[in-house]
Amino acid sequence: MFYMAGLWCASGREGDRSGRCRVSSSLRPVAAPFVAAAPAGARVRTRLRVSGQDGAVLRAAGSHLGSLAGRDLAARCAEGRLDAKGKAASRARRKRALTAESSSRWAGAITRTSEDQWQLAGRAA
Repeated sequence: MFYMAGLWCASGREGDRSGRCRVSSSLRPVAAPFVAAAPAGARVRTRLRVSGQDGAVLRAAGSHLGSLAGRDLAARCAEGRLDAKGKAASRARRKRALTAESSSRWAGAITRTSEDQWQLAGRAA
């Protein structure tokens, strides 16, 4: 049984006022079932091959940015719960402080990530 617009129809189609069922012409026909082909692409897993000097630079940059991210997350956690205006002011203040030690782009990414981590931890508690 199917109920639509105040009418019952045993066949599962919408009924008209006379009680007869009518078929909607706006429905498309159902296609025949088929099996999809397996993925044909190949997965490529590689490591970035860098020289020793480039590796040292990447490690130093990662260490520096990681320490900035850790400090920013600690600062955000120390502030506790904030309303929308407080979050915006806090992020602007923290981003300005981080921009002095990195680029504005990195500072923005770090402060966004810290706020996301704070929000996630708050929802998990």
